[in-house]
Amino acid sequence: MEILIQAVTAVLRAGAPEDAPFKPGDEVRLVGALPETLAGYDETWLRTTNFTVRYVSPGPMIAVQSHLVEDFIIATVPAAAVERVQR
Repeated sequence: MEILIQAVTAVLRAGAPEDAPFKPGDEVRLVGALPETLAGYDETWLRTTNFTVRYVSPGPMIAVQSHLVEDFIIATVPAAAVERVQR
């Protein structure tokens, strides 16, 4: 499954808008006010979880996914609601 996800991520990353602040595969965390799409989730968990960008739309929204071994979610959030995780 991980190999398939990596392959899909590579294709989506190559097709993402060049000026996108984030690309599929980037690791991010939520910052600022939480989007309404995440209102049903524990805020502490959301703030301490790193997400992977899965899809970047031409507009201001991105799809993020938690790691498969954690409480798995995929959510659409504004790109302004995340920051890149520094490694």
